[in-house]
Amino acid sequence: MDRMFFYKNYRFMHYRLSRFHHRDNRSGAPMHFLAYMIKGRCECVSKAKTICATEGELFYIPYGLSYQSFWYGDTDIDFLSFGFLHLPHDDDLGFELQKLPCGEEMKERLLAISTERMVSCETLGRFYGVMAELMPQMERRRTGREEQIVERAKEYIAAHPHADAAQIAEFCAVSEPYLYRLFKKHTGTTPNEYKQSMLCELATHLLTSTDRSIELISAGLGFSSAAYFRKIYKKHTGKTPREMRKSRLM
Repeated sequence: MDRMFFYKNYRFMHYRLSRFHHRDNRSGAPMHFLAYMIKGRCECVSKAKTICATEGELFYIPYGLSYQSFWYGDTDIDFLSFGFLHLPHDDDLGFELQKLPCGEEMKERLLAISTERMVSCETLGRFYGVMAELMPQMERRRTGREEQIVERAKEYIAAHPHADAAQIAEFCAVSEPYLYRLFKKHTGTTPNEYKQSMLCELATHLLTSTDRSIELISAGLGFSSAAYFRKIYKKHTGKTPREMRKSRLM
């Protein structure tokens, strides 16, 4: 598997934040996320549910969920985050935002999953071994037809990040105006804005885990110019690419 496949489909990170951090993902989680709290506390708030995870607890955020997260710590906030696009399950079923059981054995298995280098086949083997054990215990939810169309569109965008609205609508077997209405209704954003947000999430991963230049990252993600990339990145993250890279190195 090539490097870009891993970049696009998996984001395994060890985060260390200071005291308080807020993340606004009301446009929808760009991936599934499994997170393990090493230190501090996290509160995830969606329209339907709120969960709070503290030290030693494990939680799951479903792909596409509109939510905000609030991270607290007396000093530092320390957690593992495993972002991934591929979670096999029935087409009409998804999983709820939820906390998951995490005993000592599970904790050791999570800590053994590498977040220090490029995701590898060995790393994925360890990770999906954990997911195979967790999934039978996870709370499921059924989605309606509209939600299924939006999820299908998100999956297509993730696999084809440079597709235009007409291609996305054709894949979902709906009209462009209908797809636009569904996206606004269920995510509060448009397909194009969602695509930009997803590319900015990927750019953040590349900025903070590689030494690639901003120009190379911009070109690799298909932006027409580095200047346009900087503009879109600042719009979606509130920081310039350089500021983001510097903040993660501090």
